[in-house]
Amino acid sequence: IDQKMGQKGSHTCDVIFENCRVPASALIGGVEGVGFKTAMKVLDKGRLHIGAYSVGVAERMLNDALHYAIERKQFGQPIANFQLIQAMLADSKAEIYAAKCMVLDAARRRDNGENISTEASCAKMFATEMCGRVADRCVQIHGG
Repeated sequence: IDQKMGQKGSHTCDVIFENCRVPASALIGGVEGVGFKTAMKVLDKGRLHIGAYSVGVAERMLNDALHYAIERKQFGQPIANFQLIQAMLADSKAEIYAAKCMVLDAARRRDNGENISTEASCAKMFATEMCGRVADRCVQIHGG
């Protein structure tokens, strides 16, 4: 079982079937030749989950960084008063909002029965990369 940083409760591993015969009644998608496409649609939900998870992590990091910036004093005032700190907080908030909108829109479309493969992939990519950028800014706000 693979170890994943921050997600120890989510166990994943490779499963390999060799010389495994599947009866026609058990075909994924119900018809020969559409199993891969059907399986790929299942990934849309997982991509949305990862995007939503990333948004939640980023929101928590921003909240902690904001509280720290308000409490931490430098030159007799909170570092939250400094323009560079404000810019990092604002950039993070804007990116979080954009990622959250992408994830919520894709989830709504999925709930309405639309094909969201592209939207789910975009939301996951943007949200996970955004989370890394927010983490970098928050570490800087904390003095790192």
